[in-house]
Amino acid sequence: MRTEFEQMFGGGQLWVEPKAFRAWLATAKVKAAALAGPDAVQAAVTAYSQRTIAPQMVGDLALIDVCGPITYKSSWLSYYFGGASIQDLQQQFRMALGDPAVKTIAFRIDSPGGVIDMMPEFADEIYTARGKESRPIIAVADTMICSCAYWLASQVDTIYATQSAQIGAIGVYCEHDDISKMLKKAGITITLIAYGENKIDGHPYAPLSDTARAELQASVDEIGGWFDAAVARGRGVDQSVVAKTFGQGKVFRGKTAVKLGLADKAGTFGQVIGRLAKARPASPLARADTPVAPVVGAIVAAKKTKTDDDITGCPECEPACPCEETECPPLCPTCSPECACYKESAAKAAAEASALAADQEAIAIALVIGE
Repeated sequence: MRTEFEQMFGGGQLWVEPKAFRAWLATAKVKAAALAGPDAVQAAVTAYSQRTIAPQMVGDLALIDVCGPITYKSSWLSYYFGGASIQDLQQQFRMALGDPAVKTIAFRIDSPGGVIDMMPEFADEIYTARGKESRPIIAVADTMICSCAYWLASQVDTIYATQSAQIGAIGVYCEHDDISKMLKKAGITITLIAYGENKIDGHPYAPLSDTARAELQASVDEIGGWFDAAVARGRGVDQSVVAKTFGQGKVFRGKTAVKLGLADKAGTFGQVIGRLAKARPASPLARADTPVAPVVGAIVAAKKTKTDDDITGCPECEPACPCEETECPPLCPTCSPECACYKESAAKAAAEASALAADQEAIAIALVIGE
C-alpha cells in the first residue's frame, strides 16, 4: 500500500487511517486508467498549472479545504488524484493570516492522513497563530479527520464534528513487505550489493531481521511521541490523557469524539459555516472570476435585507446579538466583546429555534463552496 503511494507521488513515510486510504487508493487507480494518452496527461498538467491557491471567502471567513491524502509538495499528480499538500495549505493559511478582513479561519477536512514530511512544522505554525488578534481558527470534520490530518486539526481553537464524522487514528505504523517466497516460487533471485552495513536494512527480498525491525520500531516510536505531544498541546491536556483516552490509534464517530475530548462541538459543515459567515464586505482574497463570489454575494445581500424583527440572538444581550450558537467559547466568532455571552458560557435555548431557519442558509452556502 505504501509503495503504491510512493510510486504515484514520491512521498516519504506514510501515516494514515488504513481502511480509508485503501478506499482512496482504489479510486485513484480508476482515475489513473484515464491517463492513457499524452492528451489526457497534458490536460491534467494544464489544470494543475491554472489552479488558484487561495482560501475561499465566505463573508469574512477564510475557508481552507484539506481533502484526500496529504503530501508535502504539490504536484499535478496529487492535484489530479484528489490530494492536498502542505505547501498549498501553508500558502492559503498565511494569506488568510495576512488579510485584516479575515475574522475567522476554517479548515474543512476530509482526509485519512498523509506523510510526516513538514507535518510537525505546519502544526506548530497553526498553533502559534492561535489567539492572535482575537481571530478564531477552527476545523470542521467533513467528514474524516484521521492520523496526520488530526495532527493538524488538533492545533486549532475549536474542532466541530458531525455525528457521522470519523476522528482520531492517533498513532503511527509502517509496514515491511517480504516478497522472498514469491520470488523463490517464480525462480528469481535478487542479489543486493551495497556500501554501508545498514544501507539495505529492511529490503523486501528477505524476512525482516531483528536489527532492522528494532530500527523501524524506534522510528515509529519517535514519531508517535511527537504526535502525542502535539495533540496534548493543541487540546490542552496532559500527554498521558492522549495515551489513555484518545484511542491509541482508534477512530471515533463524532459524538464519541466530542465526549472524549478529541473534538469540541457537534455540527455539520453547512451548519458551522452558515452560523459563522457574516454580512461583511468581501476580502481582497475573494476572486470575482470564480463562480463562488456572485452566489455568496447574493446570500450576503439577502442577509443584509433582514429586518430587525427577523434577528434573533442571545437573550442576555441588550441589544440582542445575532449569535446562534448554543454555547459560546471565550472567543466566539459571532459575538462581539460587548456581548454578555462573549464573557461567559451561557445556554441560549431561545436560539435553537432560530437555528432551524439558519440551516437553510447554511445549506445554500455549503452548496456554493463545493458540496
